[in-house]
Amino acid sequence: ELPLPIYVFIDELSLLGRIIDFELRLNTIRKKRVSVWAATQTLGQIESLYGADATAIKAGFGSVIAVPPLDGSDGVYLASRSGTTEGSQLSTNATGVVAGVSRFHRPLLLAEEITSPPPDSVLGPRMLFALAGRRWFLGHLEAAYQNNEEASFVDTSGELTIPARQADAGDSEKAAGE
Repeated sequence: ELPLPIYVFIDELSLLGRIIDFELRLNTIRKKRVSVWAATQTLGQIESLYGADATAIKAGFGSVIAVPPLDGSDGVYLASRSGTTEGSQLSTNATGVVAGVSRFHRPLLLAEEITSPPPDSVLGPRMLFALAGRRWFLGHLEAAYQNNEEASFVDTSGELTIPARQADAGDSEKAAGE
C-alpha cells in the first residue's frame, strides 16, 4: 500500500483502445491506494471495447460522476446500483375508505432522475455524484473560469509556465560530486 493515495485521470478512455488486462490491473492497483478516474461519453463504450470484462471494469471504478444528458442504458445501470427504497401504496374502495396497503420496492434513484435530473432553480443543470462509500446525490459543479474569484487563478493565455525549481543543499553537494 502506498503511503499517499494516487489519482490517475484518463480522459476519453475509449480513444486509448483496449488496455490489456485492464480489469485485473484496475482492481489490483486500487488495493494499493491508486484510484483511476476515466471519462467516457457512455458506459456502452466500455462495454463495446471490453465485452465480458466490462462488468469488472465498471466495478473497478468505485465512483461515478454522471453528467447529463445520459444514454438511457447508463441511467438504468446507475439506477440499479443506487440502492433500493421501500414505499407503500394505499388502495381505496369506491367510498374512499382504505381497503388495503401494498408495499413496493424500487431503485432509490430512477433512471429518469439520473439521465434528466430537474435543474436547480438557482444553480442550473445538475449531475449525479455516485461516490464510493457515500450517499449518492444530485449536485452542481461550476467551471473555475465561470467563478470570478477563481477566474484570476486560471491562465487563459495558452502558455504553460513552470516555476524554476529551487536548489537545496543536497543538489549542490550532488553537483560538486559529479
